[in-house]
Amino acid sequence: MSLENLIKIVSKELSGERAKRYTEKVSNYHRIQASSGFLDAIGFIKSELERIGDKNYKVEEFIADGKKNNYSWYSPISWEINDGFLRMIEPECFYLCRFNETPESIATHSKKTDVKAELVDIEDATNKEILKKENIEGKIVLTSASIKSIKEKIFELGALGVIIYPTEKRAVGKENLIQYVGLWPNEEDAEMTTFGFSISRKQAMMLKNYLKKEKVVLHAKIDSKLYTGKLHVLTTKIDGNSKNDGEIVLIAHICHPYPSANDNASGSGLLLEIFRTLKKLVEKKIVVPKRSIRFLWVPEFNGTIPWIKKQVEEGIWNPVFCINLDMVGEHPGIIGEPFTVSQSSVSIPFFLNDLIAELIEKCKDNPLLIEQSGWNHPWNCRMKPFAGGSDHILFTDEPVRIPSVMFGHEDRFWHTNLDTIEKVDSTELKRVGVLTVSTVLSSINETQFSNEILLSYITGFMKRKSQVIAFLQNKLQNLQKKSANYVELSILERLCDTFFDNEKEKVRSIKNHFKNFNEELLEFVESELNHTKNEINKLTPKSETSSNIKIDELYLKKIERKWKGPFNISEIFSLLNKEKEQENILKEEEKSLIKFIQSSYFGGSVLELINLINNRRTLLDILVNYTLAFYNIPELSAIENFFKYLKSKELIKLS
Repeated sequence: MSLENLIKIVSKELSGERAKRYTEKVSNYHRIQASSGFLDAIGFIKSELERIGDKNYKVEEFIADGKKNNYSWYSPISWEINDGFLRMIEPECFYLCRFNETPESIATHSKKTDVKAELVDIEDATNKEILKKENIEGKIVLTSASIKSIKEKIFELGALGVIIYPTEKRAVGKENLIQYVGLWPNEEDAEMTTFGFSISRKQAMMLKNYLKKEKVVLHAKIDSKLYTGKLHVLTTKIDGNSKNDGEIVLIAHICHPYPSANDNASGSGLLLEIFRTLKKLVEKKIVVPKRSIRFLWVPEFNGTIPWIKKQVEEGIWNPVFCINLDMVGEHPGIIGEPFTVSQSSVSIPFFLNDLIAELIEKCKDNPLLIEQSGWNHPWNCRMKPFAGGSDHILFTDEPVRIPSVMFGHEDRFWHTNLDTIEKVDSTELKRVGVLTVSTVLSSINETQFSNEILLSYITGFMKRKSQVIAFLQNKLQNLQKKSANYVELSILERLCDTFFDNEKEKVRSIKNHFKNFNEELLEFVESELNHTKNEINKLTPKSETSSNIKIDELYLKKIERKWKGPFNISEIFSLLNKEKEQENILKEEEKSLIKFIQSSYFGGSVLELINLINNRRTLLDILVNYTLAFYNIPELSAIENFFKYLKSKELIKLS
């Protein structure tokens, strides 16, 4: 069977319309992690699985107590809210927000409260000295600062609560937008944390105008509770014929406040439709699965981490690769952002990125993937290097280390009250669904699509070959115009060998997972690899003496990780923020470090550096691989600062 025929078969079964209906159902729940609303949403998925005929599903429970139970990751504290409101009582009387109208208007994990207090406007609430001068004790703080960056400071100084509103940039064209914000206390700061509200920028400007003239007093009331509870993960599986060939993992987080339609009711609803479709096609023996397929509906990060830890500790889990569905239904005509594949990490050379790219080409102009009530224009797609922001990063890093991709979109309505069901498109859901199912079905049998997957690799290899040649030529021209940077020269010297080592690993991954190849096709691949290596070697700079002697020894030492489990980048921000508070200023290197961390697409640059730490690579090895991921040599001073900082915090060891 060809990939085109597979797509045709899948498109006849998978329904974008049904996926949108599932999405709408999920979006009707207020789905905060470790809450009854989350459990209700899981209950809906569970009831649909039963109706479809699934007997393998189970709901797994993990503690939600605010402690570091899982590697360096805190679990959340369970939170229930019944109702709440914020209203002005001086100089006028009116409601600013009510939970039963806009659930996003109350910050998650706000404590029970019933207070009347003066409002104080502090634009830069990240500055502790400004906060001290304003005397915020016993008051409610109005600010556009990130609640995560200020909560510790304002509550330490005695603020009763906080009101967050969008920045001018976030609110452009959306003056009534209300952000989803959360206090997320852990066991260390739960006692100190109080409450928060979220209002629109329009409302905030109105309050500022009142404050220019007179005192403003607000009445804040919230009926809620924090307690030690449970996180819930819903999982099911379609079993393959072989117990030893592992399982493909499909995951979607189902959490977030009502409605959060695209983020991520869309991923959860589509995953349910994907399960239904795969179950039907396997029952019809369209493809006979040798590998199993695992489905996970999770509280983002919070549920995935303990679930992974449990599988690893039990020692019987053998995952092959992971596809994460996160914000997959965005209506092209309303949202206007392309469907984006965040590719699997360069640290794990594998066939997955090439297979997905090939399937996208066969899907994007396919009329069979257009739904009657959906968008009927060609699919706008892009593939980007590895990026963070969702659960796939947990499968990429230790202790799992499998290729993991994310399917999703950027979305200006993300984490707001405006992420509603009319912004979800049935055609987009169908296209992403068919792409996902086709990727899975072409990978669960070791003989049926082996040559098609090898051909998809050849297409990807040819593209990468052109990119490497163009990159080298450009770099060499630039090096001729300026004095040599010996680290850059060392990277370029090693680029060719590393590129081909990675390509051989990708071919090996195909041979390990599939059989019955066309021998002529395999011979062509081997021949093309050798020919191209010679071609690129001619471009590679060769120094008369090793450039190693002219670069800092930091680049030549092996880097060993000293943390356990997937790296938690938020820990770095927490450490830097605490140092800033203690010293009242960040050193220039630390400012540069924060800028570097924040500059990459959803943290992808930093996470790729972390992914590449495998206790065998030197920093120079890591940078060569990083260069192949982004076709860019990063700012070396920022890289040095990053690794020196990791070493100073005893997160890595140089040997």
